[in-house]
Amino acid sequence: MTAEKKNVAAGILQIGRKLGMSEKGLGELKHAFTHPTYFEGAKHHAWEDNQRLEFLGDAVLGAIMGEYFYAAYPEVDEGYLTRMRASVVCEGSLAMAAERLGLGDALMMGNGAVRREEGKRPSVLADTFEAVLGALYLDQGFEAAKKFVLKELAFAIASVDQYHTRDYKSTLQELVQKVNLGPVMYLLLEDWGPDHDKSYRVGVYYREELIGVGEGKSKKEAEQQSAKDALEKQTNWKHLLKENTKEK
Repeated sequence: MTAEKKNVAAGILQIGRKLGMSEKGLGELKHAFTHPTYFEGAKHHAWEDNQRLEFLGDAVLGAIMGEYFYAAYPEVDEGYLTRMRASVVCEGSLAMAAERLGLGDALMMGNGAVRREEGKRPSVLADTFEAVLGALYLDQGFEAAKKFVLKELAFAIASVDQYHTRDYKSTLQELVQKVNLGPVMYLLLEDWGPDHDKSYRVGVYYREELIGVGEGKSKKEAEQQSAKDALEKQTNWKHLLKENTKEK
Protein backbone atom coordinates (compact mmCIF):
# COMPACT_ATOMS: atom_id res chain seq x y z
CA MET A 1 0.00 0.00 0.00
CA THR A 2 1.38 3.42 -0.97
CA ALA A 3 1.83 6.19 1.59
CA GLU A 4 -1.02 8.14 -0.05
CA LYS A 5 -3.40 5.19 0.21
CA LYS A 6 -2.35 4.61 3.81
CA ASN A 7 -3.21 8.23 4.59
CA VAL A 8 -6.62 7.86 2.96
CA ALA A 9 -7.33 4.62 4.85
CA ALA A 10 -6.26 6.29 8.10
CA GLY A 11 -8.52 9.23 7.33
CA ILE A 12 -11.53 6.95 6.81
CA LEU A 13 -10.80 5.11 10.05
CA GLN A 14 -10.44 8.38 11.94
CA ILE A 15 -13.77 9.68 10.63
CA GLY A 16 -15.43 6.34 11.41
CA ARG A 17 -14.21 6.40 15.00
CA LYS A 18 -15.33 10.00 15.40
CA LEU A 19 -18.81 8.96 14.27
CA GLY A 20 -18.78 5.93 16.57
CA MET A 21 -19.14 3.45 13.71
CA SER A 22 -19.13 -0.30 14.40
CA GLU A 23 -16.75 -2.66 12.59
CA LYS A 24 -19.49 -3.48 10.09
CA GLY A 25 -20.25 0.22 9.76
CA LEU A 26 -16.63 0.93 8.87
CA GLY A 27 -17.07 -1.34 5.85
CA GLU A 28 -20.04 0.71 4.69
CA LEU A 29 -18.09 3.88 5.38
CA LYS A 30 -15.32 2.69 3.08
CA HIS A 31 -17.93 2.36 0.29
CA ALA A 32 -19.14 5.88 1.14
CA PHE A 33 -15.66 7.19 0.32
CA THR A 34 -15.25 5.16 -2.86
CA HIS A 35 -15.91 7.43 -5.83
CA PRO A 36 -16.95 5.69 -9.09
CA THR A 37 -13.73 6.89 -10.75
CA TYR A 38 -11.72 4.76 -8.33
CA PHE A 39 -12.28 1.78 -10.62
CA GLU A 40 -10.84 3.68 -13.62
CA GLY A 41 -13.70 2.65 -15.90
CA ALA A 42 -13.52 -1.05 -15.02
CA LYS A 43 -16.75 -2.91 -14.36
CA HIS A 44 -17.62 -3.25 -10.69
CA HIS A 45 -20.59 -4.08 -8.51
CA ALA A 46 -23.07 -1.29 -7.77
CA TRP A 47 -22.47 -1.61 -4.03
CA GLU A 48 -18.72 -1.10 -4.36
CA ASP A 49 -18.86 2.66 -4.96
CA ASN A 50 -20.73 5.35 -3.05
CA GLN A 51 -23.67 6.05 -5.37
CA ARG A 52 -26.17 3.75 -3.65
CA LEU A 53 -25.24 5.18 -0.25
CA GLU A 54 -25.54 8.68 -1.71
CA PHE A 55 -29.09 7.81 -2.82
CA LEU A 56 -29.96 6.56 0.67
CA GLY A 57 -28.32 9.50 2.41
CA ASP A 58 -30.24 11.95 0.25
CA ALA A 59 -33.53 10.35 1.31
CA VAL A 60 -32.56 10.31 5.00
CA LEU A 61 -31.39 13.94 4.83
CA GLY A 62 -34.68 15.02 3.26
CA ALA A 63 -36.65 13.23 5.99
CA ILE A 64 -34.58 14.76 8.79
CA MET A 65 -34.91 18.32 7.53
CA GLY A 66 -38.56 17.80 6.63
CA GLU A 67 -39.26 16.68 10.20
CA TYR A 68 -37.24 19.57 11.62
CA PHE A 69 -39.01 22.34 9.72
CA TYR A 70 -42.44 20.70 10.09
CA ALA A 71 -42.06 20.74 13.89
CA ALA A 72 -40.32 24.13 14.14
CA TYR A 73 -42.75 26.06 11.93
CA PRO A 74 -46.34 24.85 12.42
CA GLU A 75 -47.72 28.05 10.92
CA VAL A 76 -46.25 27.78 7.40
CA ASP A 77 -47.65 25.90 4.43
CA GLU A 78 -46.23 22.98 2.43
CA GLY A 79 -44.73 25.18 -0.27
CA TYR A 80 -42.80 27.31 2.22
CA LEU A 81 -41.62 24.22 4.11
CA THR A 82 -40.32 22.80 0.83
CA ARG A 83 -38.33 25.98 0.12
CA MET A 84 -36.90 26.03 3.64
CA ARG A 85 -35.76 22.42 3.34
CA ALA A 86 -34.27 23.01 -0.11
CA SER A 87 -32.23 25.97 1.17
CA VAL A 88 -30.47 23.64 3.62
CA VAL A 89 -30.39 20.45 1.55
CA CYS A 90 -28.42 22.03 -1.27
CA GLU A 91 -25.02 21.47 -2.83
CA GLY A 92 -23.44 24.53 -1.24
CA SER A 93 -24.43 23.69 2.33
CA LEU A 94 -23.48 20.03 2.05
CA ALA A 95 -20.14 20.82 0.40
CA MET A 96 -19.24 23.29 3.16
CA ALA A 97 -20.05 20.71 5.83
CA ALA A 98 -18.08 18.03 3.98
CA GLU A 99 -15.06 20.32 3.62
CA ARG A 100 -15.13 21.21 7.30
CA LEU A 101 -15.23 17.51 8.20
CA GLY A 102 -12.34 16.74 5.83
CA LEU A 103 -14.37 14.23 3.83
CA GLY A 104 -12.65 15.14 0.57
CA ASP A 105 -9.25 14.16 1.96
CA ALA A 106 -10.49 10.62 2.65
CA LEU A 107 -12.14 10.16 -0.74
CA MET A 108 -10.77 7.32 -2.87
CA MET A 109 -10.70 8.32 -6.55
CA GLY A 110 -9.04 7.30 -9.79
CA ASN A 111 -5.68 8.76 -10.74
CA GLY A 112 -7.21 11.06 -13.36
CA ALA A 113 -9.79 12.41 -10.92
CA VAL A 114 -7.07 12.97 -8.35
CA ARG A 115 -4.98 14.96 -10.85
CA ARG A 116 -8.03 17.07 -11.71
CA GLU A 117 -8.62 17.60 -7.99
CA GLU A 118 -12.23 16.51 -8.38
CA GLY A 119 -12.31 15.76 -4.67
CA LYS A 120 -12.52 19.53 -4.10
CA ARG A 121 -15.53 20.04 -6.36
CA PRO A 122 -18.67 21.09 -4.41
CA SER A 123 -20.83 18.51 -6.19
CA VAL A 124 -18.44 15.67 -5.26
CA LEU A 125 -18.15 16.87 -1.66
CA ALA A 126 -21.95 17.15 -1.35
CA ASP A 127 -22.41 13.63 -2.72
CA THR A 128 -19.82 12.31 -0.28
CA PHE A 129 -21.61 13.95 2.65
CA GLU A 130 -24.82 12.17 1.65
CA ALA A 131 -23.02 8.85 1.22
CA VAL A 132 -21.45 9.14 4.69
CA LEU A 133 -24.87 9.96 6.11
CA GLY A 134 -26.28 6.87 4.40
CA ALA A 135 -23.57 4.70 5.97
CA LEU A 136 -24.18 6.23 9.40
CA TYR A 137 -27.92 5.63 9.09
CA LEU A 138 -27.39 1.96 8.23
CA ASP A 139 -25.01 1.50 11.14
CA GLN A 140 -26.72 3.49 13.91
CA GLY A 141 -30.23 4.36 12.80
CA PHE A 142 -32.31 7.49 12.26
CA GLU A 143 -31.69 9.27 15.57
CA ALA A 144 -27.89 9.12 15.19
CA ALA A 145 -28.20 10.33 11.60
CA LYS A 146 -30.46 13.15 12.77
CA LYS A 147 -28.01 14.23 15.49
CA PHE A 148 -25.19 14.28 12.93
CA VAL A 149 -27.16 16.34 10.40
CA LEU A 150 -28.48 18.91 12.88
CA LYS A 151 -24.95 19.42 14.22
CA GLU A 152 -23.05 19.56 10.94
CA LEU A 153 -25.65 21.65 9.09
CA ALA A 154 -26.43 23.91 12.04
CA PHE A 155 -24.96 26.94 10.22
CA ALA A 156 -27.33 26.48 7.26
CA ILE A 157 -30.34 25.79 9.50
CA ALA A 158 -29.58 28.90 11.57
CA SER A 159 -29.53 31.00 8.41
CA VAL A 160 -33.02 29.83 7.49
CA ASP A 161 -34.26 30.28 11.06
CA GLN A 162 -32.93 33.84 11.23
CA TYR A 163 -34.46 34.79 7.89
CA HIS A 164 -37.84 33.36 8.84
CA THR A 165 -37.81 34.99 12.28
CA ARG A 166 -37.43 38.41 10.65
CA ASP A 167 -40.58 37.68 8.66
CA TYR A 168 -43.07 36.74 11.40
CA LYS A 169 -44.57 40.23 11.64
CA SER A 170 -44.98 40.48 7.88
CA THR A 171 -46.56 37.02 7.73
CA LEU A 172 -49.07 37.96 10.42
CA GLN A 173 -49.94 41.25 8.74
CA GLU A 174 -50.39 39.52 5.38
CA LEU A 175 -52.73 37.02 7.04
CA VAL A 176 -55.09 39.67 8.39
CA GLN A 177 -54.94 41.72 5.19
CA LYS A 178 -56.18 38.79 3.09
CA VAL A 179 -59.73 39.72 4.08
CA ASN A 180 -59.09 43.47 4.21
CA LEU A 181 -58.55 43.65 7.96
CA GLY A 182 -57.01 46.46 9.94
CA PRO A 183 -53.48 46.34 11.32
CA VAL A 184 -52.40 44.42 14.39
CA MET A 185 -50.98 46.38 17.32
CA TYR A 186 -47.88 45.63 19.40
CA LEU A 187 -47.80 46.83 23.02
CA LEU A 188 -45.05 46.53 25.62
CA LEU A 189 -46.40 44.49 28.53
CA GLU A 190 -43.34 44.34 30.77
CA ASP A 191 -39.60 44.91 30.91
CA TRP A 192 -37.10 43.82 33.52
CA GLY A 193 -33.40 43.61 34.28
CA PRO A 194 -30.59 46.20 34.46
CA ASP A 195 -30.24 48.80 31.71
CA HIS A 196 -27.34 46.95 30.09
CA ASP A 197 -29.21 43.62 30.01
CA LYS A 198 -32.92 44.28 29.73
CA SER A 199 -35.58 41.82 28.64
CA TYR A 200 -38.96 42.68 27.17
CA ARG A 201 -42.38 41.08 26.95
CA VAL A 202 -44.64 42.31 24.14
CA GLY A 203 -48.25 41.48 23.35
CA VAL A 204 -49.77 41.62 19.87
CA TYR A 205 -53.43 42.68 19.72
CA TYR A 206 -56.08 42.43 17.07
CA ARG A 207 -59.48 44.02 17.50
CA GLU A 208 -58.57 44.76 21.11
CA GLU A 209 -57.92 41.10 21.89
CA LEU A 210 -54.51 39.73 22.89
CA ILE A 211 -53.59 37.10 20.28
CA GLY A 212 -49.90 36.49 21.04
CA VAL A 213 -47.14 37.18 23.55
CA GLY A 214 -43.38 37.11 23.04
CA GLU A 215 -40.17 37.87 24.90
CA GLY A 216 -36.76 39.03 23.74
CA LYS A 217 -33.63 41.00 24.57
CA SER A 218 -34.96 43.87 22.47
CA LYS A 219 -38.43 45.21 21.76
CA LYS A 220 -38.11 44.21 18.10
CA GLU A 221 -37.21 40.64 18.99
CA ALA A 222 -40.10 40.48 21.46
CA GLU A 223 -42.48 41.76 18.76
CA GLN A 224 -41.29 39.08 16.35
CA GLN A 225 -41.78 36.39 18.97
CA SER A 226 -45.26 37.67 19.79
CA ALA A 227 -46.16 37.50 16.08
CA LYS A 228 -44.79 33.95 15.96
CA ASP A 229 -46.89 33.04 19.01
CA ALA A 230 -50.01 34.47 17.35
CA LEU A 231 -49.36 32.55 14.13
CA GLU A 232 -48.96 29.30 16.05
CA LYS A 233 -52.21 29.92 17.94
CA GLN A 234 -54.40 30.92 15.00
CA THR A 235 -57.15 28.52 16.07
CA ASN A 236 -57.60 30.58 19.27
CA TRP A 237 -58.40 33.82 17.45
CA LYS A 238 -59.43 33.04 13.88
CA HIS A 239 -63.05 33.68 14.94
CA LEU A 240 -62.06 37.36 14.85
CA LEU A 241 -61.34 37.05 11.14
CA LYS A 242 -64.74 35.45 10.51
CA GLU A 243 -66.54 38.07 12.57
CA ASN A 244 -64.88 40.83 10.61
CA THR A 245 -65.85 39.18 7.34
CA LYS A 246 -69.49 39.05 8.41
CA GLU A 247 -69.44 42.74 9.24
CA LYS A 248 -68.55 43.72 5.66
